[in-house]
Amino acid sequence: MITYDYLNQPTLASLLIFQKDQDSFFTPISLSHHGFAADGYFYTAGVKNIAEVASWSSEGASTTRGPLPSFPAQALVIVSRASLAIVDATQSFLPLWMLFYMADTNAYPNNPFAQEAGFLASEASWANGILTISMAADQGAASQTPLSLTVDFAQDKIYAHTRV
Repeated sequence: MITYDYLNQPTLASLLIFQKDQDSFFTPISLSHHGFAADGYFYTAGVKNIAEVASWSSEGASTTRGPLPSFPAQALVIVSRASLAIVDATQSFLPLWMLFYMADTNAYPNNPFAQEAGFLASEASWANGILTISMAADQGAASQTPLSLTVDFAQDKIYAHTRV
């Protein structure tokens, strides 16, 4: 089986995420987090519910998912034309944590609304378990409305939305 080389792609955007005391995703108890936290468990006002585990934490290792169930304490997000890769930056060889391939029917879409043109990533941002990829419409498209792809690890959801 050929493994996709997520580290050697032309990068459109990148982001380093690291554990901070003021980020409730990483410090759910002391900050009374509500939602899934980096360890993959659901918290209500900082109280852990061991019966509720995020889908991203319970996935098995595969070509698109590394073996670490919890979100890495340091992660590097690499956005290319072909993929959105999240790698474990606590390891020097940057092993894969999660990989999304770009395709209209996947979580990392090029053209999720069946418009006349696709989108190209321009930046990545992070706050409290929410990764947002800002995307601009392809040049020459009739509509230049930007798209945001949100991977909400705290709510275990992925959604795309345009600016109105």
